[in-house]
Amino acid sequence: MKEIGDYLHRVREEKNISLKEIQEATKISMRYLEAIDRGDLDGIPGEVYRKGFLVNFANAIGLDGQEILQKYYQMKNAAVVEEQQQQLLQQQKQLQQQPQRQQRQQHQPIQTPVVTREKKVTPSDVPDDEQLKGLYLGIVVALIGILIVASFFLFPYYRNNHLDDTDNTKIETSTDTNKVQTNPIAPITVNVIFKEKVWVQVKSDGDYLYGADGMSFDASQSQQVWTAQREMIIKMGNPAGIMISLNGKDLGQLGERGKIKTIRLTPKGVEAL
Repeated sequence: MKEIGDYLHRVREEKNISLKEIQEATKISMRYLEAIDRGDLDGIPGEVYRKGFLVNFANAIGLDGQEILQKYYQMKNAAVVEEQQQQLLQQQKQLQQQPQRQQRQQHQPIQTPVVTREKKVTPSDVPDDEQLKGLYLGIVVALIGILIVASFFLFPYYRNNHLDDTDNTKIETSTDTNKVQTNPIAPITVNVIFKEKVWVQVKSDGDYLYGADGMSFDASQSQQVWTAQREMIIKMGNPAGIMISLNGKDLGQLGERGKIKTIRLTPKGVEAL
């Protein structure tokens, strides 16, 4: 994932934006911003935090956070596929070496003590063609089984990398504008804009994004993007001062000014708690 970090670092330097400015806009801890800037995404604990911080970092320097997130998914899937291919090749190599070792063992001369009486060699002491055929047949069956198991794991990644042929996802790129139009990457993608000072507590798939005490935002801070796989629970003070869209659909005004409101978001929609 270092390529993504190098790209974000280069854009940030070109626009003369400091990590301190990004921290003030996103409220992300400085050590995580530094990890993103040097391409060490593994230094961010938890996939939910990693994706959310990456999107907000990109938005803070003027990039399309969803485009960066899609590149992250593509590189992650490619790395997993490459690793599985290497494991498969290693297993095939070991299987190819096994009959060679067995053949060397079979053709190795058997040293026996010298005796005065001549020993007769019977046909059962020498492997015949039927035994060799059985050995090769077993190896072929094992290889076929490995290929079937490998295809079972590789097929989902192949299918995800070819979603453009089976769904309505459309990506339009331009060398001048780098515009991307795509459906939400995560099952739950929440875009948030603050019009007034609002306190929020965000729980994504059971993990607090800003801790159990939550975080306060105001109109001077940049747009936030939160993602989840199963559900997201948002508790907010002053819901009239926040604009929330779920997977690109505006949810409208969620409550009165100065009141406390809690909502639960799932891939199916939104409900009040």
